[in-house]
Amino acid sequence: MKKISLVLLIFLFITPVLIAQDSKYFDAPFGGGGGFTPGFIFPNIDPLNNVLPADFPRLSGKAIFTTGGGG
Repeated sequence: MKKISLVLLIFLFITPVLIAQDSKYFDAPFGGGGGFTPGFIFPNIDPLNNVLPADFPRLSGKAIFTTGGGG
């Protein structure tokens, strides 16, 4: 039973890859893509606040939302 399950699992993962390589949607010799990349940064501001002068307002250690992209 384990051998049959293993063969079936391998077949299910390999077949879509082989089929996807056969499709040609347009006449271009290259491919490309891009996407949006959101992120959160949780900085440790304490060392910076310790170095800043006393009359300088304290920096907040709240999370910073960042955006970017990749391609």
